Amino acid sequence: MVGSIVLLVYKRCVATFKYHDRLSLIMNLSELIAKSQGVSLPPGPMAGTCMFCGNVGLGHTPEISDSFTNANICSGGAVICPNCNYINRAEIPGAKQSAGKLYRSNMWYATEKGIGVIRFPKKELKEGETGPRDISEIFRLPERTPRSILVDPPEPPFAIFLTRSWKKPGWQTMLRANGGVSTSRDLFLVGFDYEVIYLDRAKLHLDLAYIDVLRADPAKPGKILLTKGELESGKISAGGVARMIDAEMDVAAIVSDLRKRANDPGWGLAVYVA
Repeated sequence: MVGSIVLLVYKRCVATFKYHDRLSLIMNLSELIAKSQGVSLPPGPMAGTCMFCGNVGLGHTPEISDSFTNANICSGGAVICPNCNYINRAEIPGAKQSAGKLYRSNMWYATEKGIGVIRFPKKELKEGETGPRDISEIFRLPERTPRSILVDPPEPPFAIFLTRSWKKPGWQTMLRANGGVSTSRDLFLVGFDYEVIYLDRAKLHLDLAYIDVLRADPAKPGKILLTKGELESGKISAGGVARMIDAEMDVAAIVSDLRKRANDPGWGLAVYVA
């Protein structure tokens, strides 16, 4: 009887690892975040499989709203483990009705030493404008820019989440990609809303250098040659073509190259952070 139970548990664990494509027995994303925040999370009252990370243990009853649309990225479990429950309910300090928004409405990076916010370089505020909300009491590591965190990622293990929607809980998708935690600074994954993008840092450096060349108009210093939308989609406007002609660039070759790159998620991410 005991042997049968052990075999059953083993099969369930193996199935969980295969389902989430976890290649090694490292911490998953929710475990890394809980450790980095130093939070004490008691087990829940129900035994089962976590609907987000797939871990088997004592968890909490899922409290899912009618507007929940992520059933397709859940594991089919009946509970939420303490770590995933913490992320799923984490609030932004001082914000109203912010349950669950802390990790979906911010860009961030996580290491074993803590979590830091990721923000684009600050622009000069106009009269009457307020800066971004201060969340340094929770995200205690130094603030980084999207470009700098990808060019110079933290020491492993780490996790990086970027967004342009500011509303999608991409951490749930990250959990299904090798647990969402990277163990290399040269080849690593990035959560980008609901996408999980695997980056080669050497290629990223080349992509960013190319983007910098195509962004700056050599004929008109300080002006934009091609917009980020044009670079990402490969669809160049008439104005963009005219500017490249004025800059004496090989328009046909560049347009052909950009159209090929348009299907590369890594290229799209590089354009976003450039």
